[in-house]
Amino acid sequence: MALGTLGELRDAVLDTRTDLIGRFGEVLALAEQRIYYGGNNVPPLRVLAMESNATLTFTDGTAAHPAGFLDKRALYWEGAETVSLCYEPPSVFYPLSRGRQGSAYPFAYTIEGTSFKLSPALSGDAKLIYYGKATAMSADNDTNAILQNWPGVYLFGCQIECYRISRNDEEMAKALRMYADAVDAANKQTMMARTFGGPLRKPLLRPRIHE
Repeated sequence: MALGTLGELRDAVLDTRTDLIGRFGEVLALAEQRIYYGGNNVPPLRVLAMESNATLTFTDGTAAHPAGFLDKRALYWEGAETVSLCYEPPSVFYPLSRGRQGSAYPFAYTIEGTSFKLSPALSGDAKLIYYGKATAMSADNDTNAILQNWPGVYLFGCQIECYRISRNDEEMAKALRMYADAVDAANKQTMMARTFGGPLRKPLLRPRIHE
């Protein structure tokens, strides 16, 4: 059975579960929550098809997350020169911010709620590379990059929720193992594709004096 569209996914998931046809929207939503955020000691899915970029316009050091934002990869300040910004947790970011005032370039950023914050609080543009949610699906012919490339992630993710609803712990455990394998394979393939199978190399950094 093909699994290229939402309708095909629903038919595969509910093949023997006609009692859950009216609850497929709930099943799909919970499966996508698991896919995007992880659960049951299985990490979230992070594949190349979920990667995107956006230009963030900062005003007084603040810019909103792009729609569908899940996880950061990198943030670059685009001024007279391109500066790679380092993430700092708020407990580090805010105590150091006062001493950074006056610089022409930001030193670091943090995330607060649904906003990025710069230190110092400058205005300007930065390029964000990030993981985002796949295209939402609602109609039978709808699809997205995850379903197209990793259909098992959706299939087993939905099966987990069906067995949870029916309180079938044994079958849920089986579906969870197959889901974990599918996510692990997808994430590993992404790492291989990103590095061509070779070791990661640390970049050569040159010291830069902030003006």
